[in-house]
Amino acid sequence: MKVATKLSVVLLVVPVIFFAGCKPWEWLKGHLGKKSGSEMVAEGNEVLVTLKGKPLMTAQKFEQEFNKFLEENPQYKAALSFMPDLKKDVFMGMVNQELVDFWAKDSKVDQKEEYKKDMERMMTNAKHIVNSKYFGEAYPVKVTDEELKEFYEKNKDVLPDLMISRGGVKTKAISFDKQEAAKNFLEKMKEFKDLDKTAKALNLAKNVRDFKQVHQYTMGIDTALRDKVLELKKFPAHDMVKSADGKTFWVFAATAKEEPQYQPFDKIKAGLEQYVSHEKRKKVIGEALDQLKKEYEVVISDEYFKAKPAEQTQPEAQPAQAAQAEQQPVDAQTAAAQSAEQATEAAVAKAA
Repeated sequence: MKVATKLSVVLLVVPVIFFAGCKPWEWLKGHLGKKSGSEMVAEGNEVLVTLKGKPLMTAQKFEQEFNKFLEENPQYKAALSFMPDLKKDVFMGMVNQELVDFWAKDSKVDQKEEYKKDMERMMTNAKHIVNSKYFGEAYPVKVTDEELKEFYEKNKDVLPDLMISRGGVKTKAISFDKQEAAKNFLEKMKEFKDLDKTAKALNLAKNVRDFKQVHQYTMGIDTALRDKVLELKKFPAHDMVKSADGKTFWVFAATAKEEPQYQPFDKIKAGLEQYVSHEKRKKVIGEALDQLKKEYEVVISDEYFKAKPAEQTQPEAQPAQAAQAEQQPVDAQTAAAQSAEQATEAAVAKAA
């Protein structure tokens, strides 16, 4: 099976933590700080892997890890029936990670200063993630159906995802530099009873503008023409209006009005709940952080950031270092330096 084959290849080169949906704090609690090497084997516990003649992984250990993996990644639990090789693939992924861990210790790469700094950064960020998770849990967010309905009604004309069509007034128009010419065209329309036919008869068809459905958010239309069209109550209708800048005159034909069409509330309720919950969480977390700043008497000085950039002396980066910095992604230390609001919001979103 193609899906299982791809999964097998992935597991050969990456540890279980990198499976989509695997919660980082759960993995970190179970794996960071554990020692690689041989395992104590109880009687009757089958050894599945040995390393240099010593037990590396037993059936009991693997089953515990595999069950934990399925709990943390329910999408794979549901896929077991049509991915018969999943269990073996997970097992091989765990074996390969154990080998990498053993290599790091055996080669003494874990004694290098750079390694220790990387591990320290990882542990620091792991702490930030877990702290933010529990902070978010201390301020739960619940969205009621009444709140969703209220948000829907207030924003259905603003948020594109809530609309099927904005509706509007079907409008065509033609502009003239002289008011007299516009009036003459309007008089001719009474004879032909149609803007397109009138323009064709006067060899002005190429000057006709089709604005399709005109509504309050229509772009590329003279605002005076737009406002005049939207004031109409009866259709079809035709009239003349001076442009907003007063330099031209528009003759228009408004043939029909189509009311806005919205996505049914029940159809988009789930997605709407996710959006409203996210916005509400941002507000709740922001208010909680503001309260903590008062409670812990946090004093923030803005003077540093008010200084001119030239006054903030920073070491000049060498060309090679600058190029390398542009190519590399933001590392964990930089990510940890983000604002408390952003870090908390991200962690809480993952936990939700």
